[in-house]
Amino acid sequence: MGLFSLEFTAAHHYIEQDRYHHYNTHRYVPDGDRSVRHHQTVLKDAPYGRARRRAEKEPLSPREYLDRYKEALRAIQAAEFEVAAYRSQMESISSPAPGTPVQSSPVDRMAAGLERLEELEDAVQTAKDEAKIIKREVEAAIATVPDPVLQSILRLRYIDRLSWGNIAKHTKYAKRTVFNYHDQALLVIKIVH
Repeated sequence: MGLFSLEFTAAHHYIEQDRYHHYNTHRYVPDGDRSVRHHQTVLKDAPYGRARRRAEKEPLSPREYLDRYKEALRAIQAAEFEVAAYRSQMESISSPAPGTPVQSSPVDRMAAGLERLEELEDAVQTAKDEAKIIKREVEAAIATVPDPVLQSILRLRYIDRLSWGNIAKHTKYAKRTVFNYHDQALLVIKIVH
C-alpha cells in the first residue's frame, strides 16, 4: 500500500434527529499493518434551524425567506473578494529563480490565470443576477403585507438592511415598537413562490 496514513469519514448521517452523529471512519496505517475500521457515535451539534430545514426540504420561515436577499448580497461580496484576491495574486506572478525547474512557461500560467479570472468574474455576475431575482421575490412578499407601516419596517430591514436602531430613528418609533411591528408583519406576510 505504500507508506502513508489516510483518514476519512465514509458515512456521516444523523440518527433520529437528535444531536448524535454516526461516523464510520477508515484509517490506513503504514505497510505491514492492516486497515482498522472504527465505529463511533459522537455528540456533535446537529444542524438546526435553516440548515436542518434545507436538509429536510422544509419551507423557510418568513424571516429566513426575507433574509435570502442579505445572503445573496454576502455571496456577491465573497465572489468579488475572490476576484480581487486572484487579480492580486496574478499581478504578483514572477519568473522563477535561476536554476529552479520550470514546469510551465509564464505564458501558459498567465493564460490559465486569465481563464480562471474570467470564471470568477462570471461567478460574480451570476451572483448579481441571482440577487436581483431574490430582491424582486422579497419585495413581492413585502408587498403582500396590508399595512404600509409594517411594509416600510420590513423594507428598511430586509431590502435596505438597516439596523434596528436606525429603523427606529428613521420611523421615529421606539425600538421595542419596531420589534413588535416587525413581528406583526411576519405573521401576516404571504410568501410568494
